[in-house]
Amino acid sequence: MANGPFLTKTAFVSGNTAVINAITGGGGTLAEFDLSMQDWLAVRSDTFRIRVYGDAMNPADNNVAGSTAVAVAYCEAIVQRTPEIIDSVSGPLGRRFVITYFRWLGPDDI
Repeated sequence: MANGPFLTKTAFVSGNTAVINAITGGGGTLAEFDLSMQDWLAVRSDTFRIRVYGDAMNPADNNVAGSTAVAVAYCEAIVQRTPEIIDSVSGPLGRRFVITYFRWLGPDDI
């Protein structure tokens, strides 16, 4: 996995040709780099705020272009991408996402 995403710090340091060339080209070793960066390099987690809108149309209304929604809903979720890897039979799928917060939104929240 030359360009990542790297699932571990070890994979980043040892499996990244650009990093290896930069370190060894500068006169250092991978072990020195690993030791000096161990407190700074970590698999990260990210947090996202996602807002969603949905509406329901009357299926009996034949005038689809001019139809108005009979119901609408808005919600908001805070989702965190964790460092935890999801594995499958064919290999890693990526990171686990966790919903840490959810709420329905009213008209004043939009």
